Amino acid sequence: MFQIILGSFLLHQMSLEMDLDFFVMFSSMASIVGNMGQSSYSACNAFQDSLAQYRSHVLGLPGLAINWGPISGAGLMERECNVAKLMSIGGLGFIHAKDGTLFC
Repeated sequence: MFQIILGSFLLHQMSLEMDLDFFVMFSSMASIVGNMGQSSYSACNAFQDSLAQYRSHVLGLPGLAINWGPISGAGLMERECNVAKLMSIGGLGFIHAKDGTLFC
């Protein structure tokens, strides 16, 4: 998970002198509503959220972190059916994996 923090920070540092229109990071809603066993993942995504806030509100630079929700058929939702059940019981909808890749 350290690679997420390091990569985000290095991109931030390397782009400080660039005239960017956008600086967008893909984060996860895990930084807001973490699940059992996801403390490292939640912390890394919270770092990205904080970095985006710092860039935009303190430095006046572009900065946005998009907090993706659960993606069905991939990642944790694929491996841990108990987590998927808890999220659906809690009223969270899922992004279908093929729909999420439309942006890439």
